[in-house]
Amino acid sequence: MKRWLIAGFVIPGPMLLFVGLMFVGHVAGQAMPSMPAAGASVEAAAEIPPVALAAYQTAAPLCPGLSWAVLAGIGKVETGHGTANGHHLDDSGQAVPTTPPLRSNVSNGALGYAYGPMQFLASTWAAYGPKVAPGLDNGDMVEGPVQNIGYAARAAALLLCANAGGSIADDVSLAKAIDAYSGSTDGYVDDVTALAALYAAGPESPAATSPPPSPPDSAGSAPMASTPPPASASGLRIVYAAIKLVGVPYANGNPAKGDPGIQYSGHPPGPWIVGYFVAHDARYATIDCSGLVNVAMKLAFDLDLNYCSDGYRTDPHFRPVPMGALAPGDLVLHGHCGLGVPGHIAIVAAYDPLTGMATIIDAARHGTVVGFRPAQNVGTWSFTTALRYTG
Repeated sequence: MKRWLIAGFVIPGPMLLFVGLMFVGHVAGQAMPSMPAAGASVEAAAEIPPVALAAYQTAAPLCPGLSWAVLAGIGKVETGHGTANGHHLDDSGQAVPTTPPLRSNVSNGALGYAYGPMQFLASTWAAYGPKVAPGLDNGDMVEGPVQNIGYAARAAALLLCANAGGSIADDVSLAKAIDAYSGSTDGYVDDVTALAALYAAGPESPAATSPPPSPPDSAGSAPMASTPPPASASGLRIVYAAIKLVGVPYANGNPAKGDPGIQYSGHPPGPWIVGYFVAHDARYATIDCSGLVNVAMKLAFDLDLNYCSDGYRTDPHFRPVPMGALAPGDLVLHGHCGLGVPGHIAIVAAYDPLTGMATIIDAARHGTVVGFRPAQNVGTWSFTTALRYTG
């Protein structure tokens, strides 16, 4: 799931070039007509500029069956909601500054650069720009409507609808639409849909009375709660910190597998270099599973925990929790750790107690980058231990 502007890489297909998830830009006050943030999660409220949230919610109805959260997921993956490369969205939703314009770092061959918050190639914008911004200068890719999140989100909705055959009827048509938007880029559908779930799923309120326990699952593990516990502030801080590292390439220092030269690892005696992420360009760092958790804890709480995953099992800042009662920010573990020793650690981003399915953020394995993944799709890992930060 190569999802973050590392040096810039070309996406094949009709549309765009990724810029990614690791962009934090200044967000100006917004004056675009606002929509109520109905169904928006605390994650959405925390990281989507109001003008962008309004644009996504306004645009989605142009495509029957399309959720605004899918547009938000695409906007996050593409340009961090218009904040890539030092840009931000002004009061009208326009990406500024215009010099340089908000565009991909690498030209997509003969198709040129991708522009604006939703990353349109000029050829694609020529087909959709006049539909959403009639009478405006749609040939201007630097200061024209392609650089405005309101127009760009509406064009993206129309493009997704065309990709899906006229409407989003089910998960299959949604995946088809998103995949075509990216030019069939590996991992794009998973990342967008995971972000969409994170944005759309609001926190659950605590139940007024305790629900009856559910029966044990087929594996005999702890009963699943009938409703998820409310996301704690501490848990969300861990998730937000981990999101900042989405797209960083995995490496555990195994040159036989072709891993790049390691610059940060959670495996002792790997040096603690969180300062590198502040003083240097983090896009060129590498990280492993426990390194991701260590950096997230440093960013969230300024804790210097240079652990292999095993260290979290005994650290007094954490307590065990049932696997059937996960909440955002919990850590899930498999096995133990050390090069050549089977083991893995990940951060829970979301959990559905009705299905027992979790979305995690992790550094999974050679050839991947930090990203969102369904917990059952992380190779051979079967998580057996869950831990919660208690301060």
